[in-house]
Amino acid sequence: MYKTLVVTFITFFCFKTKELEATKCISEGGATYFKAPTLDKERNLLYVGARDAIYAFSTSSVQVEKCVSWRVPQDRKDDCIRKGKSAQDDCFNSICFLQIYDSSKMYACGTYSYKPKCVFINLDDFSIVEGSLEDGKGKCPYDPAKGQTGLLVDGELYTATLTNFLGSESVIQRSLDRHYTIKTEDNLFNDAHFVGSAYIKESEGSVSGDDDKVYFFFNEKALEYDWEMEQVVARVARVCKGDLGGARLLQKKWTTFLKARLVCSLPKEFVHFNRLQGIYVLRGKEWRDSTLFGVFRAHWANMDISAVCQYPIQNVLKVFEGAYKEFNQDSHKWGRYYGDVPSPRPGACITKTARMQGFFTSLEMPPQTLSFVRNHPLMDDAVKPQGNQPLLHKKESNFTQVVADQVETLDGRFYTVLYIGTDKGWLHRAVLLLSGVHYMPALRIFDQGWAINSLLLYSELVRKTLFVD
Repeated sequence: MYKTLVVTFITFFCFKTKELEATKCISEGGATYFKAPTLDKERNLLYVGARDAIYAFSTSSVQVEKCVSWRVPQDRKDDCIRKGKSAQDDCFNSICFLQIYDSSKMYACGTYSYKPKCVFINLDDFSIVEGSLEDGKGKCPYDPAKGQTGLLVDGELYTATLTNFLGSESVIQRSLDRHYTIKTEDNLFNDAHFVGSAYIKESEGSVSGDDDKVYFFFNEKALEYDWEMEQVVARVARVCKGDLGGARLLQKKWTTFLKARLVCSLPKEFVHFNRLQGIYVLRGKEWRDSTLFGVFRAHWANMDISAVCQYPIQNVLKVFEGAYKEFNQDSHKWGRYYGDVPSPRPGACITKTARMQGFFTSLEMPPQTLSFVRNHPLMDDAVKPQGNQPLLHKKESNFTQVVADQVETLDGRFYTVLYIGTDKGWLHRAVLLLSGVHYMPALRIFDQGWAINSLLLYSELVRKTLFVD
């Protein structure tokens, strides 16, 4: 019953099509470098970034309706090449970020030949708004191959990316509507690769008067373990929407930034899936019912192995409300912090408790709270998946992305359906039942063996469409 429903209502559309080669927006790099797919439900369009161009596809036919060129001036390209970068692979404008800003504009960012820039796009005539070109540092990476994530929340842009030409510095920041930018302090990341982000409205129905949160997901080299070499681990970090930075300490810096390890492993087999590839938030009727699904990779017993882990949002909250880690200067090791914790709680949003103490914004937070969170940004406990193991895992396979959907059967029951992309162009499908995971036949999306880089699920009244890049 549920299998029939899934097959009937899901339509698959792919981006990689030679029809684009005839459009006026195509750059020398071709139209196979798609990024940042964004839906415009009001206009029934799907916007996709590419090299030197942005495309608008019809959501019903995936035909190109509009396109706008956003190329780099020749002198900028020449400067990029002089600095040792490749004319073919680096010195173009790779569009890395697209999101609807308001009813008439879209915000777009690109690598701009190793000098990131951002612009507004007029959605009515699909053109670049004159005079809107601005610095994109901290919003888009310099290197087209590096990871970036971001989202617009009430006119404010939250982004996480690399912030210098060498790709050695990372930042999570908020910009656009505020009078100043809030960002992370230096040295909070170690060779980070950002994967995704999510906005959770945790203020809704909050007994404690909590604030909304923005979560970021990434991989980085861990320093807190006694291993012979640095080990890459998956992380989740969060900041509070109302964070204004500190008054003296942590000026224009996050006062609520905290991060924790995201664990996905097969304990009995000693397989640890340390590299997060993609993340998806399946939202429930209330934010407390939201669930995160992550796809991970590992190399085990001379083979590639991938997994999907499921994390109820409550598992994440519990870790951020728990104990902190601390770096011991004498032993040069990280360990659990057992001392007193200042009040208001470091890294927490402004709540009723803080307001009762006379603290209404982060600008009023006491120095001891800010100093503590500055020195203790890492949580001691790790976020563990539901059941302490993956929902599913597959050998000799590299998962790349995942989306989840809630499907109602004819008898009124709801099931979660997972769509999982691979680096060889396959789309795996699985239904989560009470008795376990039920697999449906995999679909070959790209015969050429192209990797599936993004999955975007579009729900209408009587039809659901999965866009695949």
